[in-house]
Amino acid sequence: MCMNVNIYTDSANHPKFVKMLNDFAVGVKRVGDNAHLLPGKYQEADVHVIFGSWKDRDKPWHNVKRDVVAKAQKYIVIETPLVGRGEVKDVGDDVWYRVGLNGFLADTGNFNNKRRPADRWKIIQQELGVEVKPYREDGEFILLTLQVPGDASLRGLVIEDWAYETAHKIRQYTDRPILIRTPQVMKTFNLDTLYKIRDELPNIDYQVGDKQSLIPTLEKCWATVAYSSGMGIDSYINGVPCFTMDKANFGYSLGNTNLKNIESPKLPKREQWLNNLCYAQWSEQEMNEGLAWRHMKEIL
Repeated sequence: MCMNVNIYTDSANHPKFVKMLNDFAVGVKRVGDNAHLLPGKYQEADVHVIFGSWKDRDKPWHNVKRDVVAKAQKYIVIETPLVGRGEVKDVGDDVWYRVGLNGFLADTGNFNNKRRPADRWKIIQQELGVEVKPYREDGEFILLTLQVPGDASLRGLVIEDWAYETAHKIRQYTDRPILIRTPQVMKTFNLDTLYKIRDELPNIDYQVGDKQSLIPTLEKCWATVAYSSGMGIDSYINGVPCFTMDKANFGYSLGNTNLKNIESPKLPKREQWLNNLCYAQWSEQEMNEGLAWRHMKEIL
């Protein structure tokens, strides 16, 4: 059946992402379906395509996305990549994107990526230079990762309050040092709450996150602790088990979800997990060729 697909260019907050949406439209047409590049808000169609997560903010792109999500039965969200992501910036340099139906988080989106073979992992591993490291045998500290305050993946959670509560819980089960790391995107945090952790608990330190320090920091970790951050993926790929505290996290399925096990984390096999993740992300070229759309069309 030929489908009518509305692609909302005003959902993008930068020309780079408008171009990507245009590539996706080309791919839809290559598969034999109708692609309509639309400015403005929701119009009737079989499927709707938007770029990025949506927030309760009065920005043109957020207004478009909230309108589509509220009215559409089937919508595709194109978001930042999962495997091999580059430096995290407001407008990143990545040309790979995750593509999900009716959501962009592990527990809300359908990525049509269950029990997948290793073919895409081999492609992404080679093109993005991803190296899966063996699990570490020791570590100096536990890395507690913050996220951008107000990020859509937090779904209303106040990240500083979460860090405070989580650090206290970690300290119930281990006396290892805790390093609290900010995200790579510089944002303003409630420092009173963060420094209160140091005032109340021993062996607390802080790190300003950047791309250059990520791998050297993980090489010294015993374990990481994250909410819905992409650090869950980065951590496991680099051989460090990550305790993921929300089902939105793409590392949640690997089973380290209870902090009482922080001194004896599970070291799950990662092969199938990586295969599945690689079927959730697609390059701009693959979008243009129609591969991403053909893959998502299987579940529409």
